[in-house]
This record gives sequence, structure tokens and C-alpha cells, in this order.
Amino acid sequence: MPMPRQILFLCLIFALPTMALAEWGPPSGPEQDAELTSVFFLNEKIGWAVGDRGVIWHTQDGGNRWQPQASHVTERLEKVIFLDAKVGWICGGSYDPYTHLPRGLLLYTDDGGKHWSRRTRDALPCLKGIGFFNDREGWAYGEPNRIYPSGLLTTVNGGRSWRSVSGANARGWSAAHFSDLTSAAVADKGGNLAIVQRHQVREGRSFPLGLRSGREIHLHEDGIHGWCVGDGGLVLWTQDGGSSWQAPSGELPQNGTALFDWHAVAADGQNVWIAGSPGTKLLHSPDGGKSWTWQSTGVTVPLLDLHFVSDREGWAVGMLGNILHTTDGGTTWKTQRSGGKRAALWACYAKPQDVPLEVIAKCGGNQGYLSIVHSIARYDLLPGQESASQMPERCHEAMLQLGGTRGQIDWRFPIPSDQMQWTSDNLMRVWNQVHDGEGLGKLEFQLVQQIRQWQPEVVLTHAASPTGTNPLAHLMNQLVLRAVERAADSTWYSEQIVDGGLKTWKVKKVFGSHPAEQLGDINVETSQIAMQVGQSLAEWASQAQGELIEEPRPRPNLWGFHQCLSRLPQSSGGNDFFTGIDLKPGGEARRRLNPAAPLATDQLRRQAERRRNLAAIMERAEEHPQGSPILLGQMGDLVRDFPEKTAGELIYQMALQFHHSGNGDWAAQMMELLISQYPKHPAAERAAIWLVHYWSSGEMEWRSQQKPNAMAASGVVQTGLFLGGGQAGLRGNQSPIGGIDETTMINRPEKAIQYSRWLQTERPMLYQEPSIRFPAAVAERRAGYGRQAERYYLTWLHQPSEEAWKACALGESWLAEPNEFPPKSIWNVKRTRSKPKLDGELNDPCWLSAKQVFLKSPQHDDGRWPASVRLAYDEEYLYVSAECQKFPGRNYSESTDSPRDRDADVSQQDRLLFMIDLDRDWTTCYRFQIDSRGRVAEDCWQDTTWNPNWYVAHQQTDQTWKVEIAIPLRELTGKTVDSHTVWAAGVMRQVPKEGFQSWTHPAEPEGYSPGFGYLLFQ
Repeated sequence: MPMPRQILFLCLIFALPTMALAEWGPPSGPEQDAELTSVFFLNEKIGWAVGDRGVIWHTQDGGNRWQPQASHVTERLEKVIFLDAKVGWICGGSYDPYTHLPRGLLLYTDDGGKHWSRRTRDALPCLKGIGFFNDREGWAYGEPNRIYPSGLLTTVNGGRSWRSVSGANARGWSAAHFSDLTSAAVADKGGNLAIVQRHQVREGRSFPLGLRSGREIHLHEDGIHGWCVGDGGLVLWTQDGGSSWQAPSGELPQNGTALFDWHAVAADGQNVWIAGSPGTKLLHSPDGGKSWTWQSTGVTVPLLDLHFVSDREGWAVGMLGNILHTTDGGTTWKTQRSGGKRAALWACYAKPQDVPLEVIAKCGGNQGYLSIVHSIARYDLLPGQESASQMPERCHEAMLQLGGTRGQIDWRFPIPSDQMQWTSDNLMRVWNQVHDGEGLGKLEFQLVQQIRQWQPEVVLTHAASPTGTNPLAHLMNQLVLRAVERAADSTWYSEQIVDGGLKTWKVKKVFGSHPAEQLGDINVETSQIAMQVGQSLAEWASQAQGELIEEPRPRPNLWGFHQCLSRLPQSSGGNDFFTGIDLKPGGEARRRLNPAAPLATDQLRRQAERRRNLAAIMERAEEHPQGSPILLGQMGDLVRDFPEKTAGELIYQMALQFHHSGNGDWAAQMMELLISQYPKHPAAERAAIWLVHYWSSGEMEWRSQQKPNAMAASGVVQTGLFLGGGQAGLRGNQSPIGGIDETTMINRPEKAIQYSRWLQTERPMLYQEPSIRFPAAVAERRAGYGRQAERYYLTWLHQPSEEAWKACALGESWLAEPNEFPPKSIWNVKRTRSKPKLDGELNDPCWLSAKQVFLKSPQHDDGRWPASVRLAYDEEYLYVSAECQKFPGRNYSESTDSPRDRDADVSQQDRLLFMIDLDRDWTTCYRFQIDSRGRVAEDCWQDTTWNPNWYVAHQQTDQTWKVEIAIPLRELTGKTVDSHTVWAAGVMRQVPKEGFQSWTHPAEPEGYSPGFGYLLFQ
């Protein structure tokens, strides 16, 4: 009898020699060019500077020699302060790669920095700044979390414990300065200035900042006068402690101020200094802001902090590990230490998620080329998208993990949503609105300035897309190529040279990255080994990927690049990005790397081969599920010899594969394996969250009890049916999808509670997240612990939180005792006595009596393309009808006559999304999609193999498209739907590259569950 292929694959893997591979931390080489964020001097001799990768530099001779101090952490350090030569604090933090939750860090020393230790066990948020008035009373600010929802904290015991200022801010703070424990001036990431009075956040008064944000606030010792500096040359002055802000009394230099994004301000008496990006010049006022002059620094890299101990002696720190010193009040500056002067590689992409991460790992981490990643798209300004305000920090963390030097997102170019596949024309329309009709010119100007600032040898960007498949990528390709040409020409944007202190720069090579797996002039195989870390480029990139996306995916096998430009002789083209370019290790654009880890190359290749074989097994298991039990039983052994990070990630990815292919219980077993074997792995948190969602979900429970019938297996949706008279005139197999698999008869609520309690014990900060607690409350309610669920809902009524989640909690109280002020949108769904005829006409009696709901755009820009929806139900079906005005100028001519298959690609079409959350857990739901052609797709919590029988008719006219839908209730639930039934639901219309509409707000194009409203069946 021949051996099954799955078992044969297993044998091949076990036949490979096993290796106990050590896990290494990041190489120490990048510490030399780690970005420095803060500098502090006690006097003219003793000082400290801190920054990325847990770096602490210390000097005792005024900076003639800088020596490292051991922090024993790898997180970003944001601020350092000392009270005296012995006692000091450092704050900072990082973001979890899978949950994206900010984790704060507070270090303390009482021996001048010889030994640093964590000061508190409190679950602090990621901290941006800190200050102390004495050895007990201090303050800090940063990202909010569930324990410190305002993101503003004070302490009265030297930082051992902290109290949150009253209030909430979902975006987090970019700058703050406390004058005492109850009063402060603050600025958030959304461009808002505020104050703290009596330990409570209140609105401040200032003119609108637009897209700009304040980056540093400095209040004088009187607590009344002070400065705020920020993006786009922002300089403001206050005389009332931050209650109001205005321009300084003296006029700023007319030329060049707007060229700079200011990051730092320092003051000594009447002297004020301001520094930022580029770092070529500082602004200086000797008379408290009455007059201003420029001071040149001799560097181009951004400067992030300033500290002066007198009106003569001061220091500046910034990117690439640069520390500058002045002894004449800033007139001249001398570089005391530097990890580099410029970049070797500059990668410019529309979004951080577009960056070919393996290439940054190859060039930056493995070869030591100083690499900067610049993204233009900012998408954190809409309600419900506040979490995207953390993307600049997460982007930077991801690039650091790959051995890059900097990851940054431009603040000037907002995108309404990252899910809308916007056309370049639409984006230019948005950018023209915020840049007075000069959006394209402003973007080109910034790209030229970035090139002149970083002075790279090689540029990476999107490949051209002349066929229009990716219009934004094509626009970026053309703009970057034009910026490269103009950066070398002194007649273009000469103010950057004359006023900004930059110089022209000739890039030697430009490459455009093709979509993954597409060959090019240069190809990077992601399986190749990076000797600096002893793993493949793909493995390295996978660990950074979690910072950028919600759900990590398998990495591609290959990246191909088209060479768009080369200024080198043809003979020096080669097969690598830097062939023909001589950059010495330890020079101005390339770091000196540590010796590679002492592991034989053939061992690393064998490990990579094991991973490829395992990937092949996983792929076959997805194609042939009958072999999956073998794989489930052997998974622990298969990954045992991999490093823990790799093993945990492999198990997690396999679990997601099972989930997406409709094998939820197998996915659950993989998630449980991950938690049991690798409880400290970053993905274990995400696995526990997934298990809480899975076991508490009413949709997934009903899904697990269904068995495909013949109609579902055929892959065809029945369409154009007549539902008239007393009975539905159904054709074909009408039997409900039934038959319960007894192996799934698990106490699901108890399982959900079990993993929520694991999170409560092991990850208490994560346990506070509403996306966990609401599903857990549903499980408690179903398990008979209704009072516990009620107590949780009540806690939300008395604490600051996001309005959408608070409405979810208020809604449960309202449902128990309804009144005339529901906290959520209500849709009363009437029971109909007559079934509609599914013909797309929408003239049946049930529609005439049904409530009409209009979908609205968050931008209120949909006056020319309105859409409305109606709902009705009877004992068998939920009925949906919609009428959508066609988007002006959009092509709707594609044929609608071809057969309607399951799970059509509707992503590029004008379409309706209807989402149903049965149990109001606000995390899992059914999702139905139908587009203007009548094509349909559906999924159950991202499981696209869920194929219910539902009945659709559609109709198009010159002006509109209409649909009528009948969804059998049996496909959704085994419970009776009657006047006691309440579901949560969302209804969206998405017109890709143009805009979207929603019944409820806040909303996102693909659905925002906490923003759903209620369906009340009558």
C-alpha cells in the first residue's frame, strides 16, 4: 500500500539532521547609529543621551568621550532626566507586534547610571516624556491605555506608582509639560492643544493647527510662559500656562521656516533655541522671541532634542546617533559622536505595508547599509481610526527590527482610509484640498527635500504600473523618479539650498519593486540566509511584519526589482543594489557589523529547508484536509528544533490557515498548542484573543454545527427566484444545512471564559481591552453568569473610553430598560405577511411598509450617489433590498449575464456589505457582499469557505442599481427569530477608489464592529 504523501513529507522532515539553534538578540552594530531622542546635562561636564535599541550614552568630560551604559532593555528610550549626579529616570516603551498595544518602560538609577532597573511593575502606557520636581513628585505623558486612559500621569512616590489625570485621549500625546502636579500644557497627535487644570484635561485656545502637531512644549519655571514647536515650522508662545497660544511677539524669519519640522525647544533665560528636521539649522532668539536668527549646525540629519546648561554651552542629539556641542550659544557646533552622516538606502513607498521588508533586512540589517524608509500616507484622522496614530511609531519599530535606521510617515498627506484603494486622482483631490490646490507640487517638494537631507546612494520605490492596476504605485514611481532628477539640479526648489542649508544630491541607482513573486532585473530570494541573525530573510521579516498589519501572513518567496535609473557605468550594474558603489563599513553611510554568529552556513540552510518542507505540508493539509489530523498530532515535534520565535510563528500561521479554510476546531487546537508550548511568544497573546472570540461567537458555533449539503458543494448561489404566495417557491434541495457534528459539542462559553482568565492572569493589560471583555461577557451571560457580565457593562459607564465601545456597554442597559434615547442607531425590522418577488423592482408590499434607511458618507461628499436600504423578515427569511445611485463617471458596463459563482472577486466593484453580529460581542459576524453586477461573496468571521444558500436578484438602469435578497434564517441561527430578538448589524456601501457610506458611524470601509447599530425585530 503506498505511503500517503502527508506522511512521506513528515518522514522527509524528520530525516533532516536536527539542530539546537541558539536565539540571538539584535547585533550590537546598529547601536552605534541608533537614533538619539533625548539629552540631559547636570553641568558642563556630566551628561547622558538615550535613544533607540535601549542605548544610553554617558559622558563625564563634557562630551569629549561618550561611553555606553547598560540599560538591559532593547525598547526605545524617549527621555532622560537627573535630579543630581546619582538619581535619574528614563522613560520609553514599545508596541506588541501582534496586538499593537503600547507597553511603557520606566528605568531608575541611584548611582549615576552604573545600574539601571525598572522602577515600577505598573502596566504603564508607552511613555514619550517625563519630568520630576523633586525625588518624589513627577509626571509623564504618552499613549493611553485602559488603566491610564488619559495618557497623562503623575506620581508622588518617585515613580513607584502612578495616577492618571482625569479624561481620555484615544490618539495619545505628542508633547506635554507640567508646571505642577495638577497643571500642564499638552498637545496631541491630532493637532489639538489642551491644558490640565486641577488634574483634569481641558480644551485650550489657539488657532487651528490643521495637519500639524506640536512636538515639544517647554514651560518656564514660572509655569506661565512657554513655547510649543512642531510640524511645518510651527512656533507658538503662551503667557498663561498653555490656556491660549499665539505667534511669538517677534516675527520669525520670512525665508525657510516652513521648510523645517521642529522637534525640540530649549530656553535659558531670554535665550530660546529650536531644532528639528532637517538638522542643518537652528532658530535662535536672544531676547525671548522678539527677534530671531539662524544658526548652522554642519549636519543634515534631523535633530530631536536640545539641552543648554548656560547661555553658551549646549548639546543637540538626533538621528544616526549624532551628538553636537556648542560653546558659543549655538553660533558654531561641533560633532562629538556620530554613527553615520547620511543614508545609503532611501526607500519611499505609499504605505509602510508596501515596503519589501526582506530587502530592508538584507541591505540594512545584514549588510550594514544605513537605511531610511519613508512613507507618504497618513490615515489616522477619521473617527474610529485613532489607533492608526500609532503607525509612525510601529513603522519605526518594524524597520529597527530589520536592522534599518529609521521608519517614518509624512504628516502632510492624509488618506481617508487605507482600505479604499484610492485612485491617484482622488488622492490628489484630497491633498489639493489641504494644500491650497498644490498637492502634487507639495509632495514632489517634500520628496526632493528628503533626498537632499538623507543623501542616499540607492533609492527604492514602487515599480511603474502603466496599465492602471495600481495607480497609486504608478504615481509614486513617477514622482520619485522626478524627485531624484530634481534633487540633483540646483535650479529646482532652490529655497531648500539657500534657506534650508541643504545641497544638491545625485542618487546613483533607483529601483522599482514589482508585486511579490514577480521577477525583475534584480531578484531577492527571501529564503537566503542572513548571517547576522542566523535565519532567513523571510523569517526576519515575519517578525517585523507583525508591527505593521493586524494579521501576519506568510512572506513571499521572491521580490523582483526593475532598475529605473543608474548613473554608474554599464559594467558596474551587477546583480545587487550596491554593486559598483563603494561604501566602507564604519563610514558615513554604512555601519561596522559584528562578526556573524558562529553557526555553519549549511546548518542554516538545512533549517530553511525544514521550514520550506513544513510550509509544503501545511499547503497540502489545506488542499487535502483528510491528512490534517496527522499534522495536528505531529506539529509540536515538527517545530521543536526551530528557535522559539520561529516555532511560535509557524504554529500561529498554520492556525490562521485552518481558520480561513473553514477548519475552526483544528485552528483552535493549533492556538492552544501555541499557548501551552510557547506562552511567552508574542503570538500567544493573539492566540488567546482568537480563542476567546472563537469559543464565545454565536456565528462560529452555528457554523461548526453545519455540514455542507449538495447545493453548497456545487458552488452556485441560487438567483432570480420567485418567492410568492404563501410558500417560498424554492428550487432544488431545500433542506436546511443540518446535522450536528457531535465532536463539536464542547462547552464553548466555558472555553471562552477559560482563555479570558488566562489573559487576566498572564496579560492583565491586554485583558482590559473591550475587544476581549465584551466577547467574554457574552460567554459569561451564556454560561449563566449574567451578573458578572452586567457588572462589566456598568464599569464602562463610569470611566473614560472610546465612544463606540461605551455605546456598546450603554446599549446593554438600554436593551434591558429601553427609553427614548438609545445609545446606538436602531433599525426596527418589521415582520411581513407577504413574501417579496425577487426581481429587483422593489415594489412589493413588504418594502412599502419597511423602514427606509439612508447610508451616509463620513465626509458628507455623497450627495450625487445616495443609497438606501430596507429590511423585513418572516418565519423563514431575512429580506434585504437596496437602491444605489451609480457613482458619476464610473464604468458600470461589465457584463452581468455570466453565471454567478461563490465568492466572486467584488473588491473592485461598487458593492453593498451587510454584516450581522448575532450575540452582540462586537468582534465576530457574518458578512454578505453583493455588487452592482449581482456578484456575491460571503464569509463567517473571515472564513470564506462558509457558503450559505441565499437568494439574490439585481437590476441595473442607467442611473441606479438595485438588489433584493432573501437570507434563510436557518443559515444564520438555530434559534427562533421573533420580537424578542436583537442583533447588532452594520450596513455599508463601498465604491472602491471613490468613497464609502454607512448606516452607522463611526465606520470603516470594511466594517467597524463597535460602531454597529441594533436590529430590533418586531
